Amino acid sequence: MGGFLALALLVATQGCADSLPVGAGPISDRDGSPCLIPVDSLFDGGVGRDGIRALSNPPLVPLGHPDAAYIQDEARVVGIRTGDGYVAIPHNILFRHEVVNLDVDGIGLAITYCPLTGSFVAFSREEVGGVELGVSGLLFRSNLLVFDRRPNVQEESIWSQMDGRAVCGPAAGRRLEFVPAVEMTWEGWRELHPDSRVVSSRTGVGSNYAVHRNEEYEQLDNPATLVPIPRLDSRRPPKERVLGIVIGGDGGMAYPFGELSQVPRRVIHQATARGPVVLLWDSWSQGGGVYLAQVDGATLSFQLMDGAFVDDQTGSHWSLAGEAKEGPLEGARMELFPESYVAFWFAWAAFHPETVVWRPSLGS
Repeated sequence: MGGFLALALLVATQGCADSLPVGAGPISDRDGSPCLIPVDSLFDGGVGRDGIRALSNPPLVPLGHPDAAYIQDEARVVGIRTGDGYVAIPHNILFRHEVVNLDVDGIGLAITYCPLTGSFVAFSREEVGGVELGVSGLLFRSNLLVFDRRPNVQEESIWSQMDGRAVCGPAAGRRLEFVPAVEMTWEGWRELHPDSRVVSSRTGVGSNYAVHRNEEYEQLDNPATLVPIPRLDSRRPPKERVLGIVIGGDGGMAYPFGELSQVPRRVIHQATARGPVVLLWDSWSQGGGVYLAQVDGATLSFQLMDGAFVDDQTGSHWSLAGEAKEGPLEGARMELFPESYVAFWFAWAAFHPETVVWRPSLGS
């Protein structure tokens, strides 16, 4: 691919995830390598290629293990389903490493998190031939850009985290497959999946994983971003978290945490190109899942009854994990909608400028 990617990935200065420095400015050197975005919109995040070290298959331990004691109840975790089990990847880990590569059940995954945009996205690595993803040190719209770690650096491409698209390099225009995942508090996850596993603090890096956020940067009304954002959408506070659904093109649905949390629980139905989905939300866990509202080909609709998620078709009771716990459908499970993730509002709006903001007045 040539000198542009090599130059872009080799810049190395200060650690972005630790101190959130001011961006060093756009990377403007280019040698004709394919890029789908203007090169002057790529910014040096101040860390360089691998300046933030991605993890490769860190050890996983049970939730009650001493090596899981670094996670506070209110800390957020990203959760994925693996075969018949579940794995939690805490923000404590992701804040320091931004990419965690996992090989589970014969499938290569990359769980990514950008502290600057508050966004988590889990990807399959099949599109890149199973090679691991690393932190490029570059930013687009203040968002993490990753690279596929090829044996030959000239063959590597740069991928945008928030839309999964390769923006520069031989793979330009191709997309990574989103893997279904959820995000919630550690306390909420433990109650929902007590038998799951979590990334151990013994990663071999020796980092202080007790720190999992930059509180000043994440203040709700703080408009500061590491690099310039062309236009901040004023419909919601810039650093408010939203649970977003990618609808297609520049559109989407954004469910602001501030609106969702006005009541203990919510059920919200939404039409998508994949079919009807349902958002099950729990304010205590500060999280929820967006599910394809079908079981064995039959479409389901839901309501809250005495605080329980209940389907209208059979009266079965469902958990926040999309699993029927009692009733005629006991044991059934809805599939998570893959193109859904949490991000700060300013970032979601920058990548999905035509998004609709959900409010309680829009109904369920």
